[in-house]
Amino acid sequence: MGSTPAPMWVSILKVVLLDAVVIFASLLFAGGRTGTSFPVSGIILGVLVLFYSFVTRNTIFGRHVYAVGGNKLAAELSGVNSRRVNFLVMMNMSILASLAGMIFVARSVASGPQDGLSWELDAIAAVFIGGAAVSGGIGTVTGSIIGGLVMAVLNNGLQLLGVGSDRVQIIKGMVLLVAVGVDVWNKSQGRPSITGFLTRGRKQVVERSEKPAAQVRASGTPDPTRPLVPAP
Repeated sequence: MGSTPAPMWVSILKVVLLDAVVIFASLLFAGGRTGTSFPVSGIILGVLVLFYSFVTRNTIFGRHVYAVGGNKLAAELSGVNSRRVNFLVMMNMSILASLAGMIFVARSVASGPQDGLSWELDAIAAVFIGGAAVSGGIGTVTGSIIGGLVMAVLNNGLQLLGVGSDRVQIIKGMVLLVAVGVDVWNKSQGRPSITGFLTRGRKQVVERSEKPAAQVRASGTPDPTRPLVPAP
């Protein structure tokens, strides 16, 4: 391109700095000590996101979960064992809840009877903000993570502003109400939610193009719109 190449020492310095950043990030990921930026819980979260994204998108069980959530009766008529799917989903949620509880206790180095109180409101709000539908059958793992980050930023911001716990519950309830209202409105208009639209995979819609009647008759292919008349 006609530009002057950088000196060798600049290239070596860039490589050394890049290696230092990678090693530092790896140590933060591998370390579980209190105060690190990327604890072991971050690795667990990343693995869970990748695993459940694969399950929901590329497995038969994931399709069955969406089918039962969207229309249980239609799924049963299609041969899906809805009772088995519901049991596995509830069991999976119990395992994830117990894992979250253990991570929380391990990170806070303490536990009490009030731990996890009202967290279900944050979980439901995160799911709806992430693009899940009230009627079921729609939603992604990535969208739920985005909704969870939104709720985390909201909680952190309200705490920094010194908002009382009662007002915090009111604000989060209003956020959940707005998310559900937007979802119902978009569903009635035949449109996905904003986060669901941004996180869903782009699907190519292939439209079947029909040949004109004159072209069909010219090619010798019978016109399906005309009735067949037996030859005399």
